[in-house]
Amino acid sequence: MAKRPTTNSKAIQTEDEVKLSKPEEIEETDEVIEEEANSKAESVDIIIVKDTSVKDYTGAIFVRQYSRSVHGDDFEALADEFCTKSPKGSGKVYVKVPSENIGRVEVRYREKADYELHLDKQDPNAPIEDKVRMFDNKAEAVRFGSQKIQSTVVVSRNKGKK
Repeated sequence: MAKRPTTNSKAIQTEDEVKLSKPEEIEETDEVIEEEANSKAESVDIIIVKDTSVKDYTGAIFVRQYSRSVHGDDFEALADEFCTKSPKGSGKVYVKVPSENIGRVEVRYREKADYELHLDKQDPNAPIEDKVRMFDNKAEAVRFGSQKIQSTVVVSRNKGKK
């Protein structure tokens, strides 16, 4: 492998450019982290409650999240439009809540006691159990709940880390 001559000004410039581009990349990632933090602050959650005057949302059913990063600048208008509908059940309403007020959610679902085992090793007469799984990521919780039978995504008692 041949060495580059050190007197060549082009080689020195490219090395300098590489050295200069690394700090810029670090700055860009800092900006991305700041943008993500701002996007979290700029989002609202939709939950189902019986009484709109309640400020403790523990046990309320979590429906979805609207955010500026996903739904655009009119995310609040979309959330307001969603809240005009009424959920199934008497006396229940959709409520728009700032995302900071809801820290963690839990998925309550039912499945067989030996569900984690391979299909061939499962007992066909195994009892059905109620299970709960905690999530910090609300979108992941909704995805997980949609895959389980008789599941409900509920605002958790523990708000978790912020």
